[in-house]
Parts: sequence; structure tokens; C-alpha cells
Amino acid sequence: MRATHFRIQNFRSIDDSGWIPLHKVTALVGRNESGKSSLLQALHKFNPATENPYDAQREFPRHRYTREYVRSPDSRDWPVCSVRFAPSAQFCAELDELLALAETEMDAPENIEVTRYYDGQLSVSYPVKFTVDIGSLDEIGELEVDDLVEKHLPVFIYFESYGVLDSAIWLPTFLSELAHNPHDPRVRTINAMFEHVHLDPAELHTLGAEAGGQAEHQQQKERRAILLSSASRDISTRFSEWYKEQREHRIRYQADGSYFRIWTSDSKAGAPIELEQRSKGFQWFFSFYLVFLVESDHGHKDAVLLLDEPGLHLHPTAQQELLLFFDKLVETNQILYTTHSPFMIDGDNLHRVRAVVDDEHGQSQVSADTWPTDRETVFPLQAAAGYAIMKGLFRHQKNVLVEGLTDFFYLQALSQQCAASGREALPDDVYVTPCGGTKYVGHIASLFLGQDARALVILDADDAGRARRDALLKELYATHESSVLMLDEVLGRTGEEVEIEDLVGEELVLRALRAITGAEIQLDGHDGQLSSLPSRIKDAAARAGITLPDAWKATVARHLVSSWAENGGADDVVLDRASRLFTAMNARLTKA
Repeated sequence: MRATHFRIQNFRSIDDSGWIPLHKVTALVGRNESGKSSLLQALHKFNPATENPYDAQREFPRHRYTREYVRSPDSRDWPVCSVRFAPSAQFCAELDELLALAETEMDAPENIEVTRYYDGQLSVSYPVKFTVDIGSLDEIGELEVDDLVEKHLPVFIYFESYGVLDSAIWLPTFLSELAHNPHDPRVRTINAMFEHVHLDPAELHTLGAEAGGQAEHQQQKERRAILLSSASRDISTRFSEWYKEQREHRIRYQADGSYFRIWTSDSKAGAPIELEQRSKGFQWFFSFYLVFLVESDHGHKDAVLLLDEPGLHLHPTAQQELLLFFDKLVETNQILYTTHSPFMIDGDNLHRVRAVVDDEHGQSQVSADTWPTDRETVFPLQAAAGYAIMKGLFRHQKNVLVEGLTDFFYLQALSQQCAASGREALPDDVYVTPCGGTKYVGHIASLFLGQDARALVILDADDAGRARRDALLKELYATHESSVLMLDEVLGRTGEEVEIEDLVGEELVLRALRAITGAEIQLDGHDGQLSSLPSRIKDAAARAGITLPDAWKATVARHLVSSWAENGGADDVVLDRASRLFTAMNARLTKA
């Protein structure tokens, strides 16, 4: 089943994270000590591949432990992690079979909510309709449905840089640590390495010990050499198939007395070197590969991958390649990762980013729909946007400049949906760049002109947009009037005030605003019909005494784009309007 949202409660610095939407790839961005790692660790323990229970003595919020937890007679009262899932086709098929046996007919639930408690127990809840219907089953039948849910829960795999392998492992120490602290990140990775090629570290240690006569000792050495040679060939073949690079990599496992060593070579360097002499990036990939393949049952389970600061030591270009690598992994796995690097943020999918901040009380808060005001947190997002601009400047021939992130969110999402539905959309070689406000459009347009590229400019039909259009046509875009497109022209409302929200429509924007703020805003005849939808909403809010949050338009855009990604997209009316815009844009781009 696919996870759609998760919520962490009563865990370290997190009293309650609220519901956090999940995509195929989701990034948590925040400064150090903001609680990013705690979110991943709590989610990992929800359903880990190997047993790793919650520990209230270590993990329940310290400021509440004696006052609340110690006085609680039942640890089940304390939920830690809740996850909402969209049922898979296989789950629904098995549910149908179970209900048929119980002679009960009902539709499969649209979503399922599962909560793990400090005592390890799970509770399962369903939408209201399914909950009512399931009451017709006997107690055993209800338990069977819950068991079916538990059977289909994905495995959660957590990996951090502390789990990167060393090139030399002292087997006696490792065996002791495995027995007493199996969840240590490094111990876990070493154990995965042995499991991956079916080696028994205890046997390797025994085979290396002086025992019996010379003939017996020689036989033990030969057996260990054969085991290591076979394992080396196996890991080299399988890792090369997974870690596709221009160079062919060879891994060699060697045992020297009680030491186990890892050597690597590639088709370029030739001579084997210790693993720790390879790049930090290679060490990370190799260690992650072992944990991922072993704990996801060698790739046969739809695991959710939780990566803490992946690619931390990689060069920025290699971090960008890691994002492309994620696109391959999400064919079978969801990914949730933390970062504070702008190069680990996908500038084309900023709606997938969730900001993590700590409040004045040291509690971690997750911003699912709004950008934070904390400068350290928002910096990677700003830098990612800046990098996207420069990437578009030097790598794309067809560029579109829009005023801000709101326009960017809508155009990216609606273009993808129009293409999927067979409508006209933006071609893949068109790059959309948000300029951070109307006043900056001219500055960024001049950068493109400096590279002999004239970008198509899309502007709101309001006072600021018309002023920017006039300035562009007077200076940078003189004799190139077709390279500036006003939204009122596209929507057939020439001379009226029009913004990108008018393309989306009143119903969707107001519904999203209500979901975010809880405020019920009603538009009526008092609102100017020649005004843009945002202007009418602001007038209606002021009349009702409602204060709209800062950057509410971008917040609404992120909410809608995320909702479309999860629930199947916008309706035909919106897509038809969007397609008209893309038709006009493509016609202008062809002339450029």
C-alpha cells in the first residue's frame, strides 16, 4: 500500500507534527537540530524490516515523561506514529475474497489509517462508511481485515551516514556488538553486508582460528577462501548491475586472521584499494545498497526509504545525479529524505518539499502548506530556485519567465496533467523560471538576453503586470511584442484584471483557502467583477474581518498542486483553460 500522509506524536522533540503529506519523493528541509532526523526515526520504527521497538524511556519527550508518561497506567494510551495508506489493487482483491467468505458485500476503503503505540501495538481505522459496514462482520472477521492490513504494510528502511562501512572489521568486536546493540547504524550495515552474500561472520571467525592439526587448519583456510571468493564475485556482479556507472566496479572480500577487509577496484584505476580510500559518495552508495537490498527483501517489497542527509559528501553535480537516481528507485519505492543542501532539492517539484522548524519552546513543527519565515530554513529553497534559474539560463533554448512561485506551481502541474489527458501542454524542452516578483522580471530577462536567448514573459493583467510589460516593450523587448503574454488575452477578458488564480477558478481556490485557514470566505456582488480573483478574495476577507496569511496565494497553489498529485488532477474545465494558455505560449515560443 502507498503511504499518503504520516503523523508523529510524543517522540523526542515532537509533541505532534500534524499530518504531513507524502509524495513518491518528499524532502524535509530544515536547519540542524530542527527535528528532521527524529521524524524519520519515528517513522522507521512504525514498521521496520528488523525489529526495532519504540523506547519510551529514551524517546518520550523528556519535559513530559514523569508528569505524563510515568503516571499513565497503559502505554497504549501514547501513540507515536500514524500513517494513512491508499489501498493497493492486490489488497483490494484479497479483501474482496475475505468479504466473500464472510458473505458480506462492501466497497474497499478509500484510505486506511494505522497507528503504532509505544507498547508496539497497532490500531487500524477506516473511513466512516467502511467502519459502519465492517460492523456487520463478526469479531473474528474484523480481526481478519486488520490482519490483512498489517500484512500489506510496506517496510520502512532508514539509512544515515553513520551507517557507512569501514574497510576493516574486527570480527570479535562486531559479533559482540551484533549481540548487544544490533540497531547501531554501522553494525546494521555490516550485518547487511554479510546477509547479502549469505556469509556467516561467526563461521568466518571460527575458520580463521588456530584449531586442530595442520591439515585441519589448512582445510579451514581453504573453505574460508572459497566462501570469500564466491561472495566477492557475487557482490561485484550484483552491485555493478545496480550502481550503473561508466566504470565497472569490483569488490573483494578478504579475511586476515580475525580481520575482515573490503577492497575495491574499477576499470579506470585498476589496482584494488581499501573501501575507505574511495570517494565518500561511493562509500555511501555501497553501504546504502547493502541495507536497502537486504531490508527490502532484495528488492521484492515496496519499501519506503527514509534517507537522512543523503549525498552529504557528494559534489553538487553528483547530488543532482542522486536526485535522478531517486527517480529510478521510486518506480518501486517511496522516498522521504532530509537535506539542507539546495542541490538536493528538485527545483521542478518544490511542492514536494516540507519545511521543518523548531518553535520557541524547542518543539519541532512541520510546515506542509506554507514556507517558513526562518532564514536558515528557507535558504536552501531560495538557493534551489536560484540554481534553477541559472540552469535554465545556460541549458535551455526555450525559456518562460513567470512572476513567482505561484505561477510556477500551477504551470508545471497543469502542463503535466494536460499532457497526460491528450491536451496541448508545454514541451519537455521548455523551462519555466519564477522571478520572485514582477519587479525582477526585467532583471532576469536581461540575463537571458545576455546569453542570446529571449525568454517568453507571462504577466498578470494587473497594474504591476501592465507596468512591467510597458517597460519591457520600451527597452529589452522593443519590436518583440509577441514575447510578452498577458493573462487577460488568454482567458478572453481583455482589459480586465486577471491573475493566474482566475485560470484555476473560484471554487477550487476558495476550497483550498478554507482547508488551509479554516476561514469561510463568500464572494458576492459587492466584489468587483472586473477585478482578479485574488483581489475579490481580499475584498471579501476584509469585509468579513478575516486576515489572510502572508503569501496565501503560494500556499493555496502548493495545496492544490499537492492535492492534484494525490487525487488525480484538476477537472476538465480547468484543464481546458490551461490548455488554451499553453497553446498561446507554444505559438509565441515558435516565433521566438
